[in-house]
Amino acid sequence: MSILIGVNHIATLSRNLDDLIDFYDRIFDAKVIVDIEIPDMVLKSDPTPGRHAFISIGGPSILHAWQIDGVDPARFDGEIFDRGRVDHFSLQAGTYADFEKLRQRLMKEGASNGGVTDFGVMLSFSFMDPDGLWTEVSWWKDGPDLTTLDAGLVRDPIAERNARSNVAEPVTSSAV
Repeated sequence: MSILIGVNHIATLSRNLDDLIDFYDRIFDAKVIVDIEIPDMVLKSDPTPGRHAFISIGGPSILHAWQIDGVDPARFDGEIFDRGRVDHFSLQAGTYADFEKLRQRLMKEGASNGGVTDFGVMLSFSFMDPDGLWTEVSWWKDGPDLTTLDAGLVRDPIAERNARSNVAEPVTSSAV
């Protein structure tokens, strides 16, 4: 068993911290714990100070969002596994009812198409935040106690879909 109790924080960049804070409050009822302006944090000769906020996203976890003029988070956009060091993260819903409530809120917001992926032991759906960060909401079907997880029930629908769509092509080699 891990001596960790969860994720402390996830650091992200935002082009508009106020919009991001409003989004997480409106959708997830997440509250700002700290909102700090840093006058001496100036990048690329931009005289505008930096700013960052701790947004409580449940349990011990914080979304640590930064707004630094001169840094454009959109330059990291891309398809899965082509988004930089942190590809995405997933927020944990406590109950299926919460999972479904969040899914409905995000669809209404236009931030998600609502498609649910079933990993056997966990359900997950994705959304885009106002800065274009691809994120998921997940729910463990048998609760978050992973010490009792039956690994035999885990399925990978992404691999299953890829296996169905891949057509075997002959392998050729040439001797030099």
